[in-house]
Amino acid sequence: MKYLTSVVLAGALAGPGVHTATAQPTPLSAERVADLTQLQEWVVREQSFSLENRQVAASRIQTLLNGPEPRSDAEFFLQVASITALADNAHSNTSFIGAYRLGLVPIRPFWFSDGLYIVRADLEHARLLGARIDSIEGVAVDDLLTRLGEYHGGPVEH
Repeated sequence: MKYLTSVVLAGALAGPGVHTATAQPTPLSAERVADLTQLQEWVVREQSFSLENRQVAASRIQTLLNGPEPRSDAEFFLQVASITALADNAHSNTSFIGAYRLGLVPIRPFWFSDGLYIVRADLEHARLLGARIDSIEGVAVDDLLTRLGEYHGGPVEH
């Protein structure tokens, strides 16, 4: 499974997925069909889902299977993360560690009791190690927790 290698299948394996239609929809790749088929099986087995959220997850997966190919690996990753977050269990989520391989963020931030800090960076951004992040594009990091809840189930502390 090329794209879901970063999915954590803790326990046995949400918010609306990001889906942007293109002018010329392309069918899903075989790899993404395989990933979504595996995700369907996980949704059936994962015991953390409420009945309602299990139905929502199944519906979102079916929409992805019937729709056009997401435009990027990052978009697909977020769609999968929003589906797994519906289990609303801190142990059953898509691992964001794999997102760093998408090349979108050359740093790795980590939450500490006094804020969000950069704990890992590529060589080009090594000067940022230890820096505190207070906002991203004008949005306070504390406000990001609410927004990111769509992609990670369980309590906000996680």
